[in-house]
Amino acid sequence: MTNALHVFRELIKQTQLSDGLYSFLEDKNVPIDASDLLRWKWVLAVSSLDKYIHDVVRIGMVQQFLNQRTITDKYRSFRIDMTKYNSLSMSPTPQIDFENEIIRQHSYLAFQTPDKIAEALAFIWSEPHKWERISQNMATPISAKDLRTKLNNIIVRRNQIVHEGDCFSSNLPLQQQLISKSDASDVVTFISELVNAIHVNIV
Repeated sequence: MTNALHVFRELIKQTQLSDGLYSFLEDKNVPIDASDLLRWKWVLAVSSLDKYIHDVVRIGMVQQFLNQRTITDKYRSFRIDMTKYNSLSMSPTPQIDFENEIIRQHSYLAFQTPDKIAEALAFIWSEPHKWERISQNMATPISAKDLRTKLNNIIVRRNQIVHEGDCFSSNLPLQQQLISKSDASDVVTFISELVNAIHVNIV
């Protein structure tokens, strides 16, 4: 679990690159629109959250496979076809094969929205009121409802950036939604606090 948190923090550090370049271009009055650097920062922050959830779920499921962690109901429902099951039972490295199966099945999934994150965490955390517990551990006080709403709004904007170019329409000339340095920085801070709050509950 600790390694998953370290990886997340290293990815978050990369968002500082866009800060530095964006500030440099602003200070030098370079005549280009550098706002896509802030959009990249927004997307990377969400991707870092997604990867963190993937990593801790995989690690926690392997721990259950090895009887090193309390088994959850959601873990019991994890489906493996008979071919995979037979392969696991005869494998000299069943732990590695099971981990690879988790990666294969979860590689198609995104763990970003509150509902999807809660569904994923259910594999390793039996708490029925996850967002209430998480909100209680946020560094910046926030209710569970507001926490979910803020995360949902961040993901909606992330999807607009990734899938729509953050544009109002497809008409030319293209017009992108406004984004500020403080907007992007707030997303990074919020997601960092969110991951820390989740981590406290699952280790």
